[in-house]
Amino acid sequence: MDISRAKNIINSNVEIEVFYNDDSVWIKNLDESSGIAHVESLRNNTDMEVPISDLREINS
Repeated sequence: MDISRAKNIINSNVEIEVFYNDDSVWIKNLDESSGIAHVESLRNNTDMEVPISDLREINS
């Protein structure tokens, strides 16, 4: 996923399903300078820092 799309998802009024590996995640915020997303796993409520480029939408 690119940074622009990640921003669109964060600012969206609808819930958009995003995955990191096989884990459904909620994007909490983005660090554009480092390309890192702060996400929360919806499976086990774990906070993670992951590369934005590794995030995927269900239809991507």
